Amino acid sequence: MDIFRSVEVRWFFDDAATPEIQVVRELFEAAHAEPVRTDVYLVTGREDLGFKARMLGGRARLETKYRLGALGPVELSPNVVGCVESWTKLSIENDDPQLEDQGRWLRVEKRRSLRKFAVNNDVVSEVSSDANEEAGAGFELTILGGDCAAGGCTLGIEAFGPEPRLLVTLLLVARFVFARAPGVVLGAGASFGYPAWLERLAS
Repeated sequence: MDIFRSVEVRWFFDDAATPEIQVVRELFEAAHAEPVRTDVYLVTGREDLGFKARMLGGRARLETKYRLGALGPVELSPNVVGCVESWTKLSIENDDPQLEDQGRWLRVEKRRSLRKFAVNNDVVSEVSSDANEEAGAGFELTILGGDCAAGGCTLGIEAFGPEPRLLVTLLLVARFVFARAPGVVLGAGASFGYPAWLERLAS
């Protein structure tokens, strides 16, 4: 069982083909493209609680995430505002064949491109996606498909490292990335976590 903390900011868009999103996609032209995967989400009825299963052969990797707090809209650059949230995540493996027999589940196909940044002494630098860094953040663009999600995408920054520095790490990486992409415009109205997005899909 793994338990860890994250601080992240995320935006969702219904159409990944708009001119605004094309500007974002240009940031990932040379990014590491991960294999397509499908996550299965339980509709919890709550925006502060998420539960998903990722199939790994005959087993499922289960992840529960609980929102500890939210800062609300934060200006990350002159043209970028997002809602920064703090989450606790717990993940375990499970092989219960009746996992999806209860509740409502939504399948979400993901095509993710990832850039990774390290933070050392408050200096941000881009590193390879498989680099083992003590602190930094992943910057990802994911094209979404599956139940009710076809054609959309999500852009996110998730900080990792020592807990007392997670917020500072996220802000440093966000400032670094968006300062080099002045054409990107992102608003708080599209910024929320996966559980909140799923509630919108389910409604």
